[in-house]
Amino acid sequence: MTTLRQLHDLVQAGLIDALEPAAEPEPAPPPARAAWTAPAAEPQRPAWTAPAPEPTRGVYMPPEAPAPTFEKPAPAPAAFEPPPVYDAPAPSAPEPAAPAPTLQQPASPPR
Repeated sequence: MTTLRQLHDLVQAGLIDALEPAAEPEPAPPPARAAWTAPAAEPQRPAWTAPAPEPTRGVYMPPEAPAPTFEKPAPAPAAFEPPPVYDAPAPSAPEPAAPAPTLQQPASPPR
C-alpha cells in the first residue's frame, strides 16, 4: 500500500501523472458515524410531584338486614313432671325358637 506522502513524492518526481487513476483503487472508508450528542434537555420540573387524587367512587353497600328478634322462651315448669303414661299393652315375650335339627352321621362308606 502506498501512502499519500509517497504518492506526492512520485508526482513531484514526474514518475506518475497526477490525473491518472491508480491501478487498484483503494476501498472507500466506511461512512463516519455521527458523533454522539446528548439528548435534548427536558424542561425543568420539581423533583417529586404528587399524583392526582383518584376520583371518589360510590361503593355498593346492600341494605343492612334488620336485627334478629328473639322470642322469650316458655317459662320453666315449677317442678319435675314425670312423662305421661299411655295405656298400652306391655310387649309380650318373643316365642321360643324351634330347636335346631340334629345332625345325622352318614353310614359308613362302602369298602
